Amino acid sequence: MPSFDARKPEGFTLIEMAIIAMIIGILSAIALPSFLSFLNARRVDQALDDLESALKQIQLEAVRRSRNCNINISTGNNPTITGRTGTYDCLRIGREPLDGINLTSSVATNPLTITFDFKGRPNNATTTTIVLSLTSGESPARCLVLAPGIGISRTGNYNGTGTVASNCITPQP
Repeated sequence: MPSFDARKPEGFTLIEMAIIAMIIGILSAIALPSFLSFLNARRVDQALDDLESALKQIQLEAVRRSRNCNINISTGNNPTITGRTGTYDCLRIGREPLDGINLTSSVATNPLTITFDFKGRPNNATTTTIVLSLTSGESPARCLVLAPGIGISRTGNYNGTGTVASNCITPQP
């Protein structure tokens, strides 16, 4: 029986590798803007979740401690959320920075201070609207509306300019 020493070519040629690299590059160029938009929207959503959970935590701490608790929210670019009231801190997480976020409020003071009383009611006399967006303005804005009296809040997508509660559209399930 004769033996052949001929080997089959194994692996990929340089042209095949170049074609694969070109296809990956084209797909990446098509998908990258959508992916960046997705990441930016998630960053705004995360900041809104952090703000909403801090408000709820302060409200619960005021009821739990049977005393007033403040939440201070700086406005503008890269705001921070703090919960110091006198010598004690009602916000268990301490200071919460919202990096890369622009925060505007319907209340003209900076920082925006909301005080919850021992029954969990906010001190705001009117509806407070807070709008969050990226500092670059690239993604859609999100909003939080805090009702006076009993302190119910709702979140939504913000459509419009300024900080009007009617522009905060809550998505329907």
